Amino acid sequence: MTSSLSLSPDLAGRVAVVTGAGRGTGAAITARLRAVGATVLPTARTAPASAADDPLFVTADLTTPDGVGAVVSAVRDRLGTPDVVVHTLGGSQAPAGGFAALTDAH
Repeated sequence: MTSSLSLSPDLAGRVAVVTGAGRGTGAAITARLRAVGATVLPTARTAPASAADDPLFVTADLTTPDGVGAVVSAVRDRLGTPDVVVHTLGGSQAPAGGFAALTDAH
């Protein structure tokens, strides 16, 4: 049996959402997905200067229900159902105790 691993998949026609895309890892993932053909809606709490040239960029705080709603609406209205979601959100207002301590209020 022969198998191959493609490090450059063809994602033409695919829709991706990348959180934390304002800089660092999220920005790099956005660039890589676009390089292999995906249409990417990047989002971050703070828009980088480059967002002015990106009509799909959504500035939203995903630690709030309103921020999540804004991103969900933007994806649905502009691009339809995403095929790929990459969650690289870096900051959190979560209480001590990590994930187990979170409630719907967070």
